Amino acid sequence: MIYTAVRLSVDIVYWVGRITVDGAYYMVYGHQETQQEKMENHIKMLEMRIEEKSLTERENNLLLVKLAKKNGIKIDPPTEEIEENTLLIN
Repeated sequence: MIYTAVRLSVDIVYWVGRITVDGAYYMVYGHQETQQEKMENHIKMLEMRIEEKSLTERENNLLLVKLAKKNGIKIDPPTEEIEENTLLIN
C-alpha cells in the first residue's frame, strides 16, 4: 500500500514537471516544425511559384497575340504541351 502511494506520488510529480518544462519550452521557442511540416511547406511554396510563373507566361502569350494582331502579323495562338497520360474532359 505504501509502495503504491509513493509510486503514484512520484509519477504525479514527474508528469507535472514534464508538462511544466514542455510548456515553458513552448512559450520560449514556440512550435518547432517537424521535418514533414518543413517539406510540406516547401512543396506548397514551390507549387505557388510554379502557378505564378504559369499565370505570367499565359498573360505574356495573350499580350503577344494581341500585339501581333494589332500590327497585322498572323501567329498561331500558343499551344500547351500535354502529357500522354493526361485525360482531357470537355
